[in-house]
Order: sequence, then C-alpha cells, then structure tokens
Amino acid sequence: MPVRCATWANGVRERKSAPSTRQYRLVVLHVLDGGFGLYTRKVMGGEHCHMSREGQQRKQLKIRSGSHNYEGLSYVSPTGVPFVILDTMYLRSISLDTTTNTAWVQSRAILGELYFKIASIRKTHGFPAGACSAVAVGGHLGCGGLRKYGLSVDNVLDARIVNVNGRVLDRKAMGEDLFWAVAGGSAASFGVVLSYKIRLVLVRETVTVFRVQKTLEQNATDIVYRWQFMANKTDNDLFVRLLIQPTVNKQTGKKTIRTSFISLFLGDSNRLMTVMNKDFPELGLQKQDCMEMSWIQSVLYWANFDPNHSTNVLLDRNYAAKFSKRKSDYLQTPISKVGL
Repeated sequence: MPVRCATWANGVRERKSAPSTRQYRLVVLHVLDGGFGLYTRKVMGGEHCHMSREGQQRKQLKIRSGSHNYEGLSYVSPTGVPFVILDTMYLRSISLDTTTNTAWVQSRAILGELYFKIASIRKTHGFPAGACSAVAVGGHLGCGGLRKYGLSVDNVLDARIVNVNGRVLDRKAMGEDLFWAVAGGSAASFGVVLSYKIRLVLVRETVTVFRVQKTLEQNATDIVYRWQFMANKTDNDLFVRLLIQPTVNKQTGKKTIRTSFISLFLGDSNRLMTVMNKDFPELGLQKQDCMEMSWIQSVLYWANFDPNHSTNVLLDRNYAAKFSKRKSDYLQTPISKVGL
C-alpha cells in the first residue's frame, strides 16, 4: 500500500521555538557515551520535569540527533502531549578501523563529517547514505541511503544503545531481536542510540555524475514513464534520481513542470554512455553532460556544492534555514502516463 506523507523540511536549523509555534515546557538533556550523563540544559515554563516513572507515564521522550526532520517532530507536539527532549549534541566522534574497513560513528555526527573522514583516509572507500551532508547519523542510518550496496542500514554491523533501564548495550548484549529493531525504522522507539558500527564499501577512483533536465514541452512525461521501468533494473553501478518540480517556461512565461535526472555512476563516462544508450536512450544523454570526478567530489555535487570546492564545506553545520513543502511516495507499480 502506498505510503504518503506531507512534510515540512526545515534543513538543519535547530528551531526550538518560533513566533507561530506553541510554547512548550522544554528540557534539553545531554548524553555522554558510556552512560546517561544527563543534566538539564534549559527549562521553559518555570516547571521542572523529573525523569521518574510517574513522569514517563505523563510525558513523551523525544531523542534528537541532527534535528533534520519532517514536520519539526523533534520540537513540537502535534497532540499537545508534554515532552522532554534528549539532545545528543556532544556525540560526534568518528573512529575508522582501516584493517577491517569499519567505523564507529556517534549519533550526532553528520553525514558530511563521515564522508570527509572516510575520504581523508581511504580514497577508494565510501559509505552508502544520503545526499544532504548536514543530516545526522542517528536518525538517518535506520531508514535512508539507497545506493548500489543497499540501504545504509544494510551496512550497520553493531550499535551501542541505552535501554529503558539505563544500561549501555551493544549488539551481543541486546540480542538479535532488539538489534534488528534498532537497525531499522525508528531506533528511538527502543532506546537511545549512542553510536553505530558501519561497514565501509568500495568505490572506484573515478566516478561520473550528470544532471539532465526536461520540461513537459520536451517530452518529460514519456521520459519519466520510461525511467520507472529502468531505474531498478539497470547496471548496479548506476543510480539515477528523479526530481519533479514546478517552474516557468522562459519562452512562453507559462507554468510548467521540470524533471531533473541526477545520476551517480561508479565508473568512467565512456562506460556510462554505453549503459545509458542501452537502458535509457529516451533521456538523450550526451557525453558533454557527464562529469568525471572522485567519489568525495561527487558527494559535494550531490549536496549542491561545487565539486571543485574544498571538502571542508562538508563539516559545516550552520547552513541557512531552508523551508519547503514536500510529499514522498513508495510505489508498488509504475504510474501510468495518464497518472503522470
């Protein structure tokens, strides 16, 4: 059954209150790896909140890593139920083991920091996760990052969590059932994730990216229809993302729809052209549309940075706030041309 959600994406700005936002009693707690080193950072409303069993029955506990979430769920209560925010803001370390090609990544580390760390040590390794470099690991690894090597969660090997009794558990201590639950969907439903152990994956020294845009007047409907049948069946080294946005035709001044086909190919442009001409000739990809670069440069490209920019930009957590309304669908069957 298709899952549909209307979302407000607020980028990475941690908005704790806004003029149009209802004011809640807000408690932000800091977590230290190795246990619940908790203390109250801020209380709003003049009323103290106690982490007692009685309090737990009356209040929700919201666990925040990067605050990059839909509908602002880490800092608002749609139902009006009082809540406590547990902020993991100091859990940012990343430790790579080059002998096993694994890494321990704490929950508040952002994807950009992870990509930067990997690329600074291994040029032919990466990790399959999201395009937005400012998303934190804690809320992302359980449900994002589709690439050649599967979802991010398919490459999660272990985790350290704090359970409801305040115990710190790894995969062996928590057991496979709880690890299965923590490693998929919303880990915060089962405990506070302190860190994940991940498996690094191989990437080629040279990868290729392209962005091709088509409007309705340029046969976008037929191209999108064809894309649905090739996206999951083409070469495993090819990933083609489709972005559909409203725009204005510069020639006519009328509203139209623009489709953007954005790709990452783990290989050079010559092999990419061979694959595209075979599997997706409808797009009309030309050699001049392709840009060869390193994997870490492709990370910059996908995050809408100049790929020739310094990779230090991936460490930036202070982007300007960007707001947009979005909808996402999970489809079981392709959409018909009429539906498109």
